Amino acid sequence: MNALKPCPFCGGEATENRDISNSIYCKKCFAEIDTDCVDWNIRPIEDALQSRIAELEAENDQLTADSTDERQDDKWIPVSERLPDNWMSVLTIDRSKSTRDMMTAFYNPETSLWSTHFSCDLWVTHWMPLPEPPIMYGKEREE
Repeated sequence: MNALKPCPFCGGEATENRDISNSIYCKKCFAEIDTDCVDWNIRPIEDALQSRIAELEAENDQLTADSTDERQDDKWIPVSERLPDNWMSVLTIDRSKSTRDMMTAFYNPETSLWSTHFSCDLWVTHWMPLPEPPIMYGKEREE
């Protein structure tokens, strides 16, 4: 028989009782089931919840990642850590003026400068990939 899961009621250790009947009971709270009728280890709601918890924990780990290797595309990335792919348009923070301006720009590897369509005198400190554009109903591009 497979290893028995803990008791669903108290979490206590379960054991088989084959001397008197085909049953499994909890040594702590004495909950008992007849194994001819029910499988002690089948718990679809609990299994589904445990699976969903694991998914949410993995998603949380990605959203709170700190290192460069773990960093997700929806967080500001310091240019001191890494640069975007060459010529890729990204959202940037420009500190060349007294204020922080956010604008779309790209990194030119040939000149090592950040540029927009109207300016190439940017002092970019952080960048992030642009989000996916919304789907315009009736105007989707055929791919």
